[in-house]
Amino acid sequence: MTPRITPEGPDDREETAADESARGPSRRERAQTSLEERLARPAPTVWLSGQEAAEYVGVSWPTLRKTLLEHDIPCLHLGTRWKIDVAVLDECLHRIAEAG
Repeated sequence: MTPRITPEGPDDREETAADESARGPSRRERAQTSLEERLARPAPTVWLSGQEAAEYVGVSWPTLRKTLLEHDIPCLHLGTRWKIDVAVLDECLHRIAEAG
């Protein structure tokens, strides 16, 4: 069906609910869904080297390394390199501080 041209302009017909559902979700609906999906995902992990983690906590690297080993704080130890997840470090140190 071709649109009817009148002196005022093309014939604007109203879309039915069937036409709207055939097109799928609107851009706004897709954006909202995308935002909800992003918020539902966990935050990206921030990894620090051993020295960076020690500076973050405010202690020397040997002191932090001793604490990591004594309290079995999860971290990656690859040869001489250490990688520590900031969120895990914060949680574990908070737990250790509460315990006294």
